[in-house]
Amino acid sequence: MVNLEDESLQKLGIKRILNYLRNKYMGEKQTFIPLLFARIALTIMGLLPALYYKQIVDLIANFTGGEKTLIVSSAISLLLIVVYIKVINNVFYRLADYFMITQYLTLSRKIYLEAFNYVHKHSYRFFSNNFTGSLIKKINKLV
Repeated sequence: MVNLEDESLQKLGIKRILNYLRNKYMGEKQTFIPLLFARIALTIMGLLPALYYKQIVDLIANFTGGEKTLIVSSAISLLLIVVYIKVINNVFYRLADYFMITQYLTLSRKIYLEAFNYVHKHSYRFFSNNFTGSLIKKINKLV
């Protein structure tokens, strides 16, 4: 009889868990790696407005006189560029979030089915000696 309360089964260790998750994620390379690079690129793209804000401040600080309409039009054009960058960044960020959540749900379902199939392969004696509700609870706790 397998005792699920056994201390050796509960001591999985973080290294073993991370190894398992890495293997699961790397099985989904076609979506995981592009999403990882997209998230990194979007984070870098989110830093671009700071450069345009710096240009606006420099433009105003270096204004020595003359036509104010020229500086206002330049500042507005730079602000519009910032707005475009933020809108584009937000749209692609939300798309990447959607695909990451979809991938997470798919991966969670695979892990849940793998744990369920593992428990399901046990003998009749195993199920007669262990309360089924607690087994399902442990599977749900894993996922």
